[in-house]
Amino acid sequence: MTELLHLQDSYLRECEARVLYSDGKEVMLDQTVLYPQGGGQPTDTGTLFRNNDLFKVLAVKKKDGDIVHELDREGLLVGDAVKVVVDW
Repeated sequence: MTELLHLQDSYLRECEARVLYSDGKEVMLDQTVLYPQGGGQPTDTGTLFRNNDLFKVLAVKKKDGDIVHELDREGLLVGDAVKVVVDW
């Protein structure tokens, strides 16, 4: 389950996270600063950085009780460490 760090501090712009689930262009992280679409609020967008690789986050959505980040491309694997940055 993804810890929603923005609930603790709405001014957080980035965090370190680990990929818990990966299916093509969808990943679930252990924690995130990106707000998922819901309650009339649009989704945050941002970038996931894995070393020198970057993955654009196109949308963050609730799916089956979890938070899923939809990316612009495939390539992240379960266990990968990433830096999550909000398009502020």
